[in-house]
Amino acid sequence: MFFSISSKGLWPIDKKGRSLKTKFLVLDLTGFFGSGASEGAEVQCSSSNTTFIWTRRQDRIEEIDFIISHDARNLNDALLSKIQLNNVKQQYTMAYVMESEVHSSTGDPWKMYNFKMTYNLDDSYPEPATYFDTNIHIIDLLKPPTISFEDKEPDADVVWIISNCNAHNGREDFIKELMKEIKIDSYGPCLNNRHGYEARMTDNVDAYMKYKFVIAIENSNCIDYVSEKLVKA
Repeated sequence: MFFSISSKGLWPIDKKGRSLKTKFLVLDLTGFFGSGASEGAEVQCSSSNTTFIWTRRQDRIEEIDFIISHDARNLNDALLSKIQLNNVKQQYTMAYVMESEVHSSTGDPWKMYNFKMTYNLDDSYPEPATYFDTNIHIIDLLKPPTISFEDKEPDADVVWIISNCNAHNGREDFIKELMKEIKIDSYGPCLNNRHGYEARMTDNVDAYMKYKFVIAIENSNCIDYVSEKLVKA
């Protein structure tokens, strides 16, 4: 189904400068890890009496009010260079970035977007828990241990599971030095010395339960950046 939305001119505003526009067309530019918004899907925002209509059709670039991009495509590319934000037309861009600045594949381009949804609490729309639903894990954190302290892994007190061996903050060097002082089991590709847990994240939790201590270090020392590592540990 094709939804037509007029995007001629600037959005109407009230005396306080608030937008009176009630329907917005949003272009899902990239999708999210293979999935994306359904064409024509509507999202109602009751607090502002507005409706957001999703499209994946890039040929509607002249109509759209917002472009949302996961991992922030370069705003200088052929498509994004067509958008306007001036005294004639209002088209806004939003970037949703899950990785930290140093590990983002986009680098500087995400800073060019009008609005940013990232882990940083100073951004337009902060989303600190980007990899997990905090509400689900809070319940688990309050539960008693599945395995008693006395029945934990007997050969090593500490476990470390990491898949990214190219972190910029030197965490692997830190663990390497720590391994010289205490016994640490490492199941991941980095400094691997144990085998048995292969599926990322799911098996990590199973392994964590069997150890007295878990080392959780992010791949970047960036303000507010917290992934699932801390919660799962």
